[in-house]
This record gives sequence, structure tokens and C-alpha cells, in this order.
Amino acid sequence: MQSTSADRPSLLVLGGTRFVGRAVVEAALADGYRVTMFNRGLTDPGLFADAGVETLIGDRTEDLSALDGRRWDAVIDVAGYLPEVVRRSVDALGSVRRIM
Repeated sequence: MQSTSADRPSLLVLGGTRFVGRAVVEAALADGYRVTMFNRGLTDPGLFADAGVETLIGDRTEDLSALDGRRWDAVIDVAGYLPEVVRRSVDALGSVRRIM
């Protein structure tokens, strides 16, 4: 029996197109996650489009509105360098089971 996308856990990756982020997305897909990336859309736009990854465009320092009203089972932040930017992202996400 094949699982539907609703049966799979959902993962939001903040970043996801370079360095560690790319490896995180690849591993999550291999493990069966429904993956969404949030990034500025500047590096390799459409990188994982063929794999069914949704990309939300925004800027963590200015515009997190693409996250409004959305929910994920887990979030991995591969681009959290400044505490105030990380805090804004956490606040925008609301209730998430796990933020890593």
C-alpha cells in the first residue's frame, strides 16, 4: 500500500539550497518527508521542484508572510546566524512540534 502525502510527516527547511540545507532536503526526501523550503529564491530557484518540494519565497529579515497560517511537524533552520532573525522566524511559525 502506497502512502499518501497526507500520511507523511511535514518538514519546513529555512534555507535549503546551499551547503547543509541541500543535504537536509535530500535526506528528508529520501526518508519520505513532505518538504517545504522557505528562502529568498536567489540560489538555485526550482532546485527540488521535480521532487515535489514546495518553495515559499520570503526574507527572514523583512517578510515572513509566506509562513502565515501554515503548519509543519518539524522545522530545520540551516540559516540561523543572528538571534533576532531566528526569534522572528520562531515567532512567525507559531506551534511546531520540533524546531531544530
